[in-house]
Amino acid sequence: YYANVTPDANKQPLHDSEKTVQNIAAEFTTPFQGEIIAKTVGLLHDIGKSSSRFQKNLLTASPNNQTDRVDHSTAGAIECYDQAIIQGLIQYFIPAFAIAGHHAGLPDFGTDADTPAEATLKGRYKRKGTNMVPDYSAYKTEIPSIPAIPANFPQQDGKEISMYIRMIFSCLVDADFLDTEAFFDGNARPSRTVDFNVLLQNLNRYTAPWQVPTNVLNKRRQEILNACRQKGKSLEKGLFTLTVPTGGGKTIASLAFALEHAVKHNLSRVIYVIPYTSIIDQTADIFRRAIGGQYILE
Repeated sequence: YYANVTPDANKQPLHDSEKTVQNIAAEFTTPFQGEIIAKTVGLLHDIGKSSSRFQKNLLTASPNNQTDRVDHSTAGAIECYDQAIIQGLIQYFIPAFAIAGHHAGLPDFGTDADTPAEATLKGRYKRKGTNMVPDYSAYKTEIPSIPAIPANFPQQDGKEISMYIRMIFSCLVDADFLDTEAFFDGNARPSRTVDFNVLLQNLNRYTAPWQVPTNVLNKRRQEILNACRQKGKSLEKGLFTLTVPTGGGKTIASLAFALEHAVKHNLSRVIYVIPYTSIIDQTADIFRRAIGGQYILE
């Protein structure tokens, strides 16, 4: 069974693809201890491609043929949904959501009244055994059992689980795209790590002129910037606020705090959540000038 075929008929074995996605997704989830569920979603996300109908479509249809598109995403979600029922463990709904949505976006859970035509998780589960999801049972020749998820994992409340599902989903989608891209391009995209010490040095050079203020406003901006630097390198991790009037240099001061904090606590990301695309673009441009654009993505 194959996952993808290039225009020159190079074939990617399905099991190889599943294992690669499993490994990439597990690596992505390491910071929030999601490896166990990531291995489940990675291994099962494409088992719907084990159907003879999908394989026939993949191997014989022209690239532009959309007449027999096969739903391959629901299959893995059905298997996880079944485990949630059989074992009485709601943990299996987490991979079910991620797998069901890894091409179309996360579905709602839905209700018992939903029909198989509905895009909800409930509706898609009702496609089990119908022509809407062709027989994919051949996957069991390569994956004889569903990976186990411990009964006490994860121990979180409803809002945390909602966020957890989104993180697992994001890691699966990225891993799946990276695997497919590597197969079609012939090599894997190089991973990019960041050294926040270097970015901090870049910021220090950018703000060096600020340390010689030429007027009262610049003196206040210098004081705010230096206060943020000091707090970033001295505070333990937590939740903080910064209240500064317009024109006080919050954008750079907050970045200084973030980089100092990232260095102190060995963090791997700085994420800015900002309303309005125009402000996002404006902030990203400022950051590019301050620390270089190589590590900035808006």
